[in-house]
Amino acid sequence: MVRRPGFYHQQMIAKRGLIFALEKVEKALHPLKTIYNIFRSGTYLSETMLAKYVTDILTWFVDVPVGQGDVNRSGHDIQMVMMYIADHLDEPLNLHQLAAMTGLGERSFIRVFKKATGYTPHAYVMDARINTARSMLSNSSKSVEWIDRDCGYSKLSFFCSAFKSKVDMSPMGYRRRVL
Repeated sequence: MVRRPGFYHQQMIAKRGLIFALEKVEKALHPLKTIYNIFRSGTYLSETMLAKYVTDILTWFVDVPVGQGDVNRSGHDIQMVMMYIADHLDEPLNLHQLAAMTGLGERSFIRVFKKATGYTPHAYVMDARINTARSMLSNSSKSVEWIDRDCGYSKLSFFCSAFKSKVDMSPMGYRRRVL
């Protein structure tokens, strides 16, 4: 059966929501590891074979019964927190505030959030800020000073330090490299 491009996305969202964690992923990991090893070795991989491997992975995500692959379905509250973070990166975001959105205590929230996303809430916020900054540096002409504020940094020096730590170059060096 040939499936249209948006089919997998629609099916995964319908069955699992925006965020889900998996425990029994061997069938999905095998083609992913194969792709990785081929690219790592520099061996030629035809577009047809690459498409087959990717299709195998996506088919597994769609076809595995819900509950057999899911580690945690309490993702609704975590999804809400993640959307809130994305919409409020320019504001201070603290653990107490984020945990309160889910009705969990701070320690339970950290555990549930990390289980659902693979990140602690703090690491997720920092990563989201840096990824947003990278996108803005690549796709806008805003100054670094404006970008640091848009990404929630109170001082340019904090932003530059965090960016360099994560990306291994300064914001301006990154902008010059991608443009």
